[in-house]
Amino acid sequence: MKYYVYVNQPNDRARVHREDCSFVRVHGGQHKYDEGHWEEFDTRDAAFAALSVLRKRDSRGCEHCVP
Repeated sequence: MKYYVYVNQPNDRARVHREDCSFVRVHGGQHKYDEGHWEEFDTRDAAFAALSVLRKRDSRGCEHCVP
């Protein structure tokens, strides 16, 4: 299963999502207002490792798919 990190620059936020999360399907791709972007990872561990490197004020797993 793939995992995605959504990075929202203006809100200093990042979230890890599983590939089957509704937020990925609905909002996948580049954000239409250029506020953020999605990054794809092959494993959950790789996604969380990337999350820690980003050092966003609000970083965690999606409360719906990666508690």
